[in-house]
Amino acid sequence: PALRFFRHQDGSLARFNGMGATIHDRIATILRHDDTVGAPLLHAPHSGYERLSMGGVTVIADTGLPPPIDVSNAAHAGCLAFELSSGRQHFIVNAGIDTYGAPEFRPLAR
Repeated sequence: PALRFFRHQDGSLARFNGMGATIHDRIATILRHDDTVGAPLLHAPHSGYERLSMGGVTVIADTGLPPPIDVSNAAHAGCLAFELSSGRQHFIVNAGIDTYGAPEFRPLAR
């Protein structure tokens, strides 16, 4: 269910909290083996995310609280961050982070 929740209509996953780009085919393969078929959840109260989807437009938003202060030196504080897509087009996205990129850019992605 979580993969469907964070998935845009083009098959990619939303890029929150350091998440980089995903390979659509791999996500589709995983979901083909999922026994819990059905529509994605509309909200994930324990994680602080909400999903709105209607008429081909999808919004996935971080509506949760900031991380605890004791992990603030490494955690991402994406409070109220959101992504907006329509069909296969992404209009507003988080930059994410390049897994193989230079480590000095990691703090900038936070």
